[in-house]
Amino acid sequence: MADNVLLRSGRFAACCAFVALAFGSVVAIAGPADVHLVVKGRDLSMRRLVSVMVEHDPVEWRKVGLDSAFQDPNGSVDLRFTLDRPRSVQLSVGSKQILLFLEPGDDLQISYSDMAFQGSVTFSGQGAGNCRYLMSEREAGFQMPAWSYMTLKKLDARAFTKHVDSVEAAHWAFYRNADTMVLTPSCRAFVRTNITYQYIPARDMFTLQAGAPAVPVWYYDHLKELNLNDQQAWDNPFYVEAVELFLSKFGFHSDSTLKTVSTEPWVAHAYREITRILRGPIRDVHHARLLVMYIHLLADDRDLADNLLGSFRRTCRKPVLLEIVERRYMQALQASKGQEAPLFTVADEDRKNHAFPELSGKVLYVDLWATWCAPCIEAMKDSRELRTKFDSNHVAFVYINVMDTWTDWIAYSASHDLGRYNWFSDFASTMQFNDHYGMLGVPHYIIIGRDGKIFKNHAPAPDQAEELIRSALR
Repeated sequence: MADNVLLRSGRFAACCAFVALAFGSVVAIAGPADVHLVVKGRDLSMRRLVSVMVEHDPVEWRKVGLDSAFQDPNGSVDLRFTLDRPRSVQLSVGSKQILLFLEPGDDLQISYSDMAFQGSVTFSGQGAGNCRYLMSEREAGFQMPAWSYMTLKKLDARAFTKHVDSVEAAHWAFYRNADTMVLTPSCRAFVRTNITYQYIPARDMFTLQAGAPAVPVWYYDHLKELNLNDQQAWDNPFYVEAVELFLSKFGFHSDSTLKTVSTEPWVAHAYREITRILRGPIRDVHHARLLVMYIHLLADDRDLADNLLGSFRRTCRKPVLLEIVERRYMQALQASKGQEAPLFTVADEDRKNHAFPELSGKVLYVDLWATWCAPCIEAMKDSRELRTKFDSNHVAFVYINVMDTWTDWIAYSASHDLGRYNWFSDFASTMQFNDHYGMLGVPHYIIIGRDGKIFKNHAPAPDQAEELIRSALR
C-alpha cells in the first residue's frame, strides 16, 4: 500500500511556465517561502517514519520539528516549514532517504511505497521532469566514487589523484549536459560551486587508507591555489571543507606557529590562526566550526570558554552562527562530567528495545559506530583487546550502531564478536544521541560511571582509553 508524501509551497509563481518556455529556465521566488509537507498513511505512527533535515548554513543540519506537526485521526502528518533560500534537504520516509535541492516557493509531490522493506520514491510537480529536485542526490552520486578510498587501496598517490580528476571531469560533463535542462539560476550556481570545490577534500581521502604511504611533497600543492576569500561560496559545505583542509596543512601546523602550541591549548592556537588567515563570514564559519568541534573542552574549562566564546561574541557578524555555538555550548554543559546520562531507546538483534544506559553498578565504555565507517572498524580490534583487560562484572563495553541500516548491522554482527551489549539505534534515537552528546560523526566514545553519570564525553579511542576507564573505576 503506497503512502503519499506531498511537498507543496505556500505560494507559486504563475509565470514560471511562460518564463521556462521563453528563456529555458525557471525564475526562483526571491525571499523566504513556506514548504508544505503532508504524509498520508493508515499507520497512526507514521510521524515516526518521516523526518526532514535542512542544511543549516555550513555548521549543522537543522531537523524540522515534526513533533509539533498536526496529525489527523487517519495518521496523516501535516507540516509547514520555511526555507529562507535554496538549500539541500534530507527527506527520510520509511526505509528511504533522499537528498533534495529545494528553493523557496517550490511545489513538489513525492509518492512513497515500501514493498518488502525496499522503499521507492517517485516525483511529480514543477521541476520534476528535469530532476532539478534531485540535483543534491546526483551531486552525492558523483561524490561517492571520488571518496570511496576503501576500494582503491592499491593506488599510489598519483594514480589516486588521476582517479579523482577523472570523476571531476565526468561531473563537469554532466553539469554541461544538465545545464540544458530547465534549471533555476540558483540551482546552476549550487552545482557549479559544488564541482569547483568538492574534489579538493576528496583528494585527502588517499591519506586515510589503512597503511597509506606518506604522500609526496607535491600532493597538497593544489591547496596553495585555493581562493581563501570566495565570499560567494562562504557557506558552501565543500568550500568550507577545502578551506579547513588548507588550514590543517598550511595554517595550524606551519613552522611559524608550531612553537606557540605548547604554551596554550591547541583550540586557542587554532582560533588565533583562523583570525590571522581568514576574513569576513568565512572567518566566522571556521571560528564556529572550531568551537563546535571542541565545545566539550570548553564545557570542562570555563576560563577557556570565557576567552574564546567572548571573542566570538564580539567579532561574529552572522547571528545564526552565534546562535549555533551558544546552543551547542549549553548542550555540552549538560553532557559534561558529573551530569546524569539520559536514557535512550536502542534495539537488540531480536528487535527488543532496551533503555540505555540502564546497566547499574558498572562503568560503561560506549562506542557509537557504523559499518561503513573505516576508522570505526579499524578501532574494533583495539576495542576487543581492551575488553580483555577488564572484569566484565565491573566494566561493560557497549556498542551502539548509528547512522546505518539494520541489515548492514546484522550482517556485521553475525561475523564479528561485539560482546553482550551490541545494539542498534534508529534515526530518532541517533538524533537524540547527537543532540545530547554533540556527536561530530563516528566513531564517538563515551565513558559513564557506576553511578550512571557521565564521566567523559568525547572519550579517547580504545587504544588510548585504558587509563581513563581505570580512573572511572576508582
